[in-house]
Amino acid sequence: MRRSGCSCSLRGFALFSLTLMIMGLAFYTALNMEPVRRRLEAVPYYARTYVNKVRPKPALPTPPAVSAVDAQTLLQTRPEATPQPETQAPQTELVEASGSKGERPGAGAQLIESNITQVQPIAAQVKLTGFGHEWQTWNNCGPATVSMNLSYYGQGDTQVEAARFLKPNQDDKNVNPDELVAYARWLGFEGVAGQGGNLDLLKHFLSNDLPVLVEAWAEPEDNGGMGHYLLLTGYDETANQFWAQDSLHGAGVTLPIAEFDGFWRVFNRTYVIIFPPDRAGLVYAILGPRGDQSRMYEGALLTAQAEANANPDDPLAWFNIGTSYARLGEPNLAAGAFDEARRLGLPYRMLWYQFDMFETYLIVGRYQELIDLATATLKATGGLEELYYYRGLAYQALNQPQAAAQDFQAALAYNPSFEQAARALEDLEVRN
Repeated sequence: MRRSGCSCSLRGFALFSLTLMIMGLAFYTALNMEPVRRRLEAVPYYARTYVNKVRPKPALPTPPAVSAVDAQTLLQTRPEATPQPETQAPQTELVEASGSKGERPGAGAQLIESNITQVQPIAAQVKLTGFGHEWQTWNNCGPATVSMNLSYYGQGDTQVEAARFLKPNQDDKNVNPDELVAYARWLGFEGVAGQGGNLDLLKHFLSNDLPVLVEAWAEPEDNGGMGHYLLLTGYDETANQFWAQDSLHGAGVTLPIAEFDGFWRVFNRTYVIIFPPDRAGLVYAILGPRGDQSRMYEGALLTAQAEANANPDDPLAWFNIGTSYARLGEPNLAAGAFDEARRLGLPYRMLWYQFDMFETYLIVGRYQELIDLATATLKATGGLEELYYYRGLAYQALNQPQAAAQDFQAALAYNPSFEQAARALEDLEVRN
């Protein structure tokens, strides 16, 4: 008698169903594991990064054929530091904005002098631990990295909370170092943002249990470059490498020191130290002369001049010369250096993150050139509050108040906490 195949089919169906249930349960568990969930949240970043790589690179306006200042003057001048002009580069001061921040325990804590001034020497190897890692979401390396930094001191905010303060608009492409310091102070911590650092300074901080947040290049220059924050957590002199918390590539990534320095100098070797107020004495003891802004930029200028002397065709060296001159209150020299950097060819995203060139051209009266540069850069970025602000100032200088007002309003639409843009708009409305 022929047997029915029904029972065999039922067993097969049951086994198949059980397999699907197990796979579904495993997938659900994976999605709810924090590291995996965070990693998946970063997928839109990689998708948009790929689009940015294949997108045609925009051309920036051509610089003047001849600079008002010759190259040798720029390489040899050692100006005495002078106070910055009133229209200094915007620090994006933060004010109360709906939905962006409120009172927090410890907010507005006063900087107190620390008794901890005994500086430990540079060790052969340091590896700090106790960090909570954050996989960044789109455009969120600043909030993610400062959250990792603060987790070392037991502060529990994630990039979500940090972004509410730092960049209310998700499409904001830039969070500057001073904004990171402002956020730390809002939480009751202290911070120092500087430029012109060197490898020994980074190692000195790490040897004294102070992680260092740095701004560097995340993409090769042939892709137009891309700014990125990293949190240095240690180093090994024998292996010649740093360890870092990286919101794109994971916890405990290794960075060859020579390669790291090449990416770091794109931002004039910017560093940010965040610390509890009672460690202020230690931080300033390590900084030494760099604790004075003028002497800090004098040192940065000397480094950039040495690099340009060694390689006159290095646009990054000239750009850093321009940045340092600008911060030292020498706009004419700064403009000459920026012109040289532009002639040699800058990565097209260079002006997404650093704005001293716009500040400089504004001071020396090159208004239309500023407008053209800002417009070309805005076309590539889709929007950037600092560039709207500077272009608005240039339109105002050219007696075009309607265009200026539109740009100040656009800056505030990107960041309602941009106090300088708010003041500029208010002043413009009063005058007109």
